[in-house]
Amino acid sequence: MKMEMNSMIINQCGGSEVFKMQKRPIPTVTENHVLIRVRATSVNPLDIKIRRGATPSLTPSFPAVLHGDVAGEVVSVGANVTNFATGDRVFGCAGGIKNFDGALAEYMLADHKLIARLPNSVSYEEGAAMALVGLTAWEAIFDKILINPGDSVLILGGTGGVAHIALQLARLKTSQVYGTASSEQKIHLVKKLGALEVFNPYSPSFVEQALASTPHQQGFDIVIDTIGGKSLDTAFHLAKRYGHVITCQSSELHDLSIVQNKALSLHLVLMLLPMLTGERREHHQEILKNLSFLMEHSQIRPLIHEPIYNLNEVGKAHQVLEAGQAIGKIIIKVP
Repeated sequence: MKMEMNSMIINQCGGSEVFKMQKRPIPTVTENHVLIRVRATSVNPLDIKIRRGATPSLTPSFPAVLHGDVAGEVVSVGANVTNFATGDRVFGCAGGIKNFDGALAEYMLADHKLIARLPNSVSYEEGAAMALVGLTAWEAIFDKILINPGDSVLILGGTGGVAHIALQLARLKTSQVYGTASSEQKIHLVKKLGALEVFNPYSPSFVEQALASTPHQQGFDIVIDTIGGKSLDTAFHLAKRYGHVITCQSSELHDLSIVQNKALSLHLVLMLLPMLTGERREHHQEILKNLSFLMEHSQIRPLIHEPIYNLNEVGKAHQVLEAGQAIGKIIIKVP
């Protein structure tokens, strides 16, 4: 008889109430994969979009196990996997979308190219908080552009998942890093993460205040938008002529005339591509290794929202993120 595990599944798209606890068979390890005993996962906006049915092309078959971020230990290794062994602590973003079961279960099958070792000094909660946002931020900061030591970098998104990691990564390249935040508590946190100055994006004079911090009010060398919509349009206004705008949220229509008039370079990040296409998965693993090293040496750290939720509280965790109440990454522990 096949061993079973607890998992939170959805049988249809909808609100946070669609999650149901269900016993499912523990996956059998396959070639080029490892079986992970899940210890923690985190909630990303993508998980909410998939749960709502807002991204049909990414929705797994029902019953579906969501959430891509995972941290745990390897319990079984498939054929052709030589870089991991039973007992290794690992983290990554390796499922929760079409054709991939996710981490809302006691066990998860993962392509060995989509995970990396997690140092003993880094908790499972921190590992789960880092994967998707760390991969996205790394691609924005290191893959898309070359930041020079004197460059000014503005990160739109404050204490949001991608934004707060991007800010810390940018600080490794330049001291001229700025951020946005909408409350005194968040402003304080963004400054603690290394921002030279923090602007309130809801202030009527936000654009003027931000531009005033740049030489001759000409704008920032690089603006990184993690929000999309009107925020991306604002990024075009805040970038200086011949500057760079990078976004991971570009699904809406935008007037690009200002991009042309300022000769801006626009860069797009889609972290999911290696999972969807199979291409460049080795590169994702290299990024995860770099993030692991930086966490181990206390050069970056994820913000963890309190409280931490249990597996059967995933619906409540989704509600908190949807309500905009999270400060940092929302974590779900899997006992």
